[in-house]
Amino acid sequence: MISPQDVPIIQDRIYDSEKLANALVNHITNEKGEILARVWENKGFQEIYDYKGVELTRRRLKRKQEQVFNRFDASTHLFQKVYYNPELLAQDEVQLRETFIKYNNIHDQTQNFLRGAFFLGYWPLTYVVARKISPAGVFLYSLAYLGAYKYGAKAFALGTLQGNLNRHAEDLAKKYGIKKPDEYAQ
Repeated sequence: MISPQDVPIIQDRIYDSEKLANALVNHITNEKGEILARVWENKGFQEIYDYKGVELTRRRLKRKQEQVFNRFDASTHLFQKVYYNPELLAQDEVQLRETFIKYNNIHDQTQNFLRGAFFLGYWPLTYVVARKISPAGVFLYSLAYLGAYKYGAKAFALGTLQGNLNRHAEDLAKKYGIKKPDEYAQ
């Protein structure tokens, strides 16, 4: 219980609006006064990296963002490395998010085209193959065709998406001082 003599002291310390405002501003800005992105507060980040809500209840989401940032390799996942940078500014986060949405839509259209092309191409090729080889051979051909789609066309489309995102993030990587491993040797 708080004694009546301590109330004025505690009240000045807790409810001073200027101190509270300064604490809030220091919490959401960097040293230059620019607003930070605070990616860890994003619902999408929490669903991916804290789906059980443990980090949220322990108030360790900011640390989780730093762990994710440190885990990505800049040579292959530069976009993610920039996006999860703890010093990322809010305006840069919006720019990265818009870029991701743009390239993700292109990726989805490419995936739908590839899926349709492989599906439509399967039937005539299977008809030709089935006339010349046994049913077991047709089964093996079907597995090879599925593998060509999954590990060839689909992987190529995903690599293209990551490559486009990485190319877009190169300028921001320089801004935040994120280097690829081969740049450290120079």
